[in-house]
Amino acid sequence: MSNFIIENLNDPAFVDKLDEKANKIEFFNDTKEALYLSRDLGKLLFGNEKNIKDAGVLKTIKIIIARLKFILFNTLSEIEILDIFDKYLAVGIKMAYLDLGEILKMRVSFIPIDKRDEFKEKLRKIILNNQEEITGKSIIDNQVKNRPTIFAWLKLYNKELGTSAVNNLEQNKFYINNSNFNKLSDLEKLEVKELFNMYEYLKRSSMTIEGNEDDMVITDIDGGDYWFKEGKFIKLDKTAGDNIKIQTVKSDKIININQDKDELKQLAANYPAGSFERKAIEEEIGKLNDK
Repeated sequence: MSNFIIENLNDPAFVDKLDEKANKIEFFNDTKEALYLSRDLGKLLFGNEKNIKDAGVLKTIKIIIARLKFILFNTLSEIEILDIFDKYLAVGIKMAYLDLGEILKMRVSFIPIDKRDEFKEKLRKIILNNQEEITGKSIIDNQVKNRPTIFAWLKLYNKELGTSAVNNLEQNKFYINNSNFNKLSDLEKLEVKELFNMYEYLKRSSMTIEGNEDDMVITDIDGGDYWFKEGKFIKLDKTAGDNIKIQTVKSDKIININQDKDELKQLAANYPAGSFERKAIEEEIGKLNDK
C-alpha cells in the first residue's frame, strides 16, 4: 500500500483499505508496520490537510494515525503521550486488542522513579478535561443532559465517589447503582471501567507499593514463582511456553499467537468465517505456506 498521495486520500475506498490495514496491524501488534504507516501518513498530512475535501475522511485518517501511535506507545516521548491523551484517549480505550492501562504502566516504568508522580499528575489533569465522547447516550445529572465525554464521566464518578483513591468495593457500588452506567452496552461498560481504572492508577504514587510500576517475579520457599504486581502476589503457571506472545482483548479473553501453522489454524477456528480476525490469521497462514 504505497500510493500515499493526496488524491488517494480523497478516495473513500482507499481510506477504507487504510483502516483495514490498521486493524490488521493492531490485531498482530505489528510495531514495524505501525511505524512505517504512521510515518508515511504523517508526512503526507503535514501541510496538506486543506487538500482533503471530506472532513469525515480527514478525521478517519487522523484516528488511524492515533491508533498506530498507541501501538507504538512505548516509543512515544512524554510530550507525545500527553498530546495523544488530550486528543485521542477515547480512541486508545476503544482499541479491542490493546490494553491501554497496562502499556501506560509499562511506559511510566521507563521514567526515573522520582519523576513518575509528576508525569502521572499531568496525565490525570489532562484526562479530567478531555472532551472526547466515549459512550453513545447522554449523561443525565440532576435532570440535565450532558455530552457523554470523558470529562463528564469522570465528573460524575468524582461526584459520587470523591477524588481520593477508590477501592474495588466502592467502584462496584457505583457500577451497580449508577443509572447512567447501567444504560450502557456491555462493551461501553468495559470501556468506561477501563477509563476509571486508569484514572485510579494515576492517583497512586509510584513511591508506594500499590502504585509502583516495577513488577517483580519472586520464587517462594515452596519453589513456586509469584508475580508481585500492584502490591499483590499472583502465582505463575510454569507450564506456559516462553515463545508465546499474549494479547488482552476487551472481551477479557486471552489470545495466544505464535508462528506455527497448526496453532494459527486452531486460533482461526475460534472466529466466524468472514470475520476480520479470521481473515487476518488466514493471511498469516498463507504467508507461512509461501515460505
